[in-house]
Amino acid sequence: MIIKKISLYNFKNHSEKKFEFSHQINCFVGNNGVGKTNILDALHYLSVGKSFLGNTDTNNIKIDEDFFTIDAEIQNDDSEDTIRISQPKEAKKIIKKNDKSYDRMADHIGYLPSVMISPYDSNLISDSGESRRKFLDSMISQTDSEYLFDLIQYQKTIQQRNALLKYFAKNRVWDKDSLDIYDDPITRFGTKIFIKRRNFVEKLNPIVKNFYHIISGGKETVSVLYESHLLEKLF
Repeated sequence: MIIKKISLYNFKNHSEKKFEFSHQINCFVGNNGVGKTNILDALHYLSVGKSFLGNTDTNNIKIDEDFFTIDAEIQNDDSEDTIRISQPKEAKKIIKKNDKSYDRMADHIGYLPSVMISPYDSNLISDSGESRRKFLDSMISQTDSEYLFDLIQYQKTIQQRNALLKYFAKNRVWDKDSLDIYDDPITRFGTKIFIKRRNFVEKLNPIVKNFYHIISGGKETVSVLYESHLLEKLF
């Protein structure tokens, strides 16, 4: 699957830009501040429907404009698809594939898998386990729709449970039976998520160890310690 063309309108610092891509390697060259990273961020939008920099959607609208759109032509094996992402300032984001809107954002995840490599990747080492869990969630969700469903349901259940606890605290009441109903879905979805994260890490570790062996010149002791540290901090 190849992105053939992309058009940006009012996206960050790009008023109107169009790009046609090679089927091989593509490079963006320019001075600082001209918008090279913003093009990569637009490509990330096509993959997962949001910015890899963590910006809210409306903050990616060019200053003094009311919307942004990202249009792309995608070459499949034997057909072409079009993707359009539009974000009005005062309305909900819309993602369309071949002029048909998705009912759920989750339905788009996995259509155009991507891997983003940036200087921010150092956060996977220096930040808390939350950054590493988000990395795993992003990677696994693009290839496993069931995992994405379980993750969404787990997060919704946690939010509902937390809202109930806040209600108890605010009103100085307690209802154990109401709280207990969340135990089963949290356990069920949480267990499935844990198992798939663990399996992913087990597959990733030999790759990490191999590259660490190359970089470190064969200092396997450090590599084993890193592997153990990674497993501990991920969960």
